[in-house]
Amino acid sequence: MTREQALEWIHNPAGPPTDPLERREFEAWLERDAELRAAYEEQAQLFAVLDEWEAPTPSDGFDEAVYARIAEEERRPAGWGERLLAWAAPRPAWAAAALAAALLLALALPRSGDPGATPAVEKATLHQNEIEYYEALDQALDDVDMLLDFEAFAPESAENRS
Repeated sequence: MTREQALEWIHNPAGPPTDPLERREFEAWLERDAELRAAYEEQAQLFAVLDEWEAPTPSDGFDEAVYARIAEEERRPAGWGERLLAWAAPRPAWAAAALAAALLLALALPRSGDPGATPAVEKATLHQNEIEYYEALDQALDDVDMLLDFEAFAPESAENRS
């Protein structure tokens, strides 16, 4: 049993495991881990209080009031999305025109960087610039390697010939 499994048993309303082997493993965790033991004791106190608690009986007409409220909520649109759909449903041509205008407006607004570029184009341009930078760096390093190789083949200086 892992510590996480022991913690799951602590928060299980059914209580600790009933299987003797699992129960021994669980109790071993409680013995060696003070934090788990404290959590177990707190949870046991909470479950004891909940066992003693009696829910109040609902008042007369409670069920009818709940069903009436549910029916009222179903009759009126809740959020702006549902209100928009309620407005657009009987007016499909107007809704389509409004959607097309919103789409055109979104595409026409300038973006940061290149005024005509979309974020995907900006990302691709940035990616291309990075590729060009690394290719130039690779070429410069190759040039340095080539120059170092030339030094190995250079004729010996007059000082070294004697």
